[in-house]
Amino acid sequence: MRRKAMALLLTVAMAAGLTACGGGSSDPASSSDVSTGTASSGKAITIKLCHTDPSGCAVTTALQQFAEAVTKDTDGRIVIEEYADGIMGDDDEINEQIYNGAYMMNYSDPALLEPYYPEYSILFSPYFYNSYDEIAKVAQTDFGKRLQAECKEAGLMVLDGMSSYYGSRQIMSKKPINTPDDLKGLNFRMPNNATQLELAEAWGANPATISFSETYTALQQGVVDCVENPIGALKANSIDEVCPYINITNHFYAVNGLVMNAKIFDSLDADLQQILLDDAADFVEYSTKMVADEEEEVLQQMVEDNGVTVNRDVDVEAMKAAAQKVFEVHGWSQELIDEANAALAEVRGE
Repeated sequence: MRRKAMALLLTVAMAAGLTACGGGSSDPASSSDVSTGTASSGKAITIKLCHTDPSGCAVTTALQQFAEAVTKDTDGRIVIEEYADGIMGDDDEINEQIYNGAYMMNYSDPALLEPYYPEYSILFSPYFYNSYDEIAKVAQTDFGKRLQAECKEAGLMVLDGMSSYYGSRQIMSKKPINTPDDLKGLNFRMPNNATQLELAEAWGANPATISFSETYTALQQGVVDCVENPIGALKANSIDEVCPYINITNHFYAVNGLVMNAKIFDSLDADLQQILLDDAADFVEYSTKMVADEEEEVLQQMVEDNGVTVNRDVDVEAMKAAAQKVFEVHGWSQELIDEANAALAEVRGE
């Protein structure tokens, strides 16, 4: 309870003391602000691809490429407009608007879809994948296809089946983090999803749900002590200017997916549906390569630009062992966990 209270207090403090920007927009667009268009045959529609990733990182570049591809391949019958930096609201706000019928898309991790389809979040459990190569393979198993189909029935269409590599998530901090003991008592910025809040608590930290765009200032002012995110996003938000250590924990080989309203998808002409699916499949290939290629380059940039220490001495087994508490408290059924493990065993040839 104390940690949850701390998270709430920190959130309130940030709301009062910091100027919102990017993903911290305090005035997100409502569904009435979004082009509603029409999906009837032959009529052009506009879909706003709204996400919270920072401009300039590999993920955003790949999303821009996807938006351009769909617009081109549909001859303008679908126009995708891309909005980065959370200017249309945070992920929860965007996903809620999509669920309620807005002509929007998001590039969302499965944990953020938990309010609409809880089972998808198992793909975002700590240390689930051993490498990013497993992400697309799991999505193609019967288990992965079931999750995609059931999420669609729940109202959200994940165009790529939750198979895109978002990046390896690492911890940036003001001191080295080698074991969970090093995190005890630290204020740890986490996104507002249950899995990551539970992970921070499992490691002994106090989770603080602060917008990522406000995290730089929070670190600078000492409101939080550490943050985790994919390497590219950490650099794009200049976290290396305020945190001298990046600790290679690989606690998530993070998966994301291209999400839109299922009824809107079903209302599209069949050829447009296929173009969206094909372009999403292409997106998985080039975005995964772009993100993977970016990671080592960005680590080197952090060292060169700001003298960041790349800490590869993390006791990953200790971090992983402590993280198992998430499976005990999160609420996933044993049947779901067993199914997920079977899918992993399948792709690993075990």
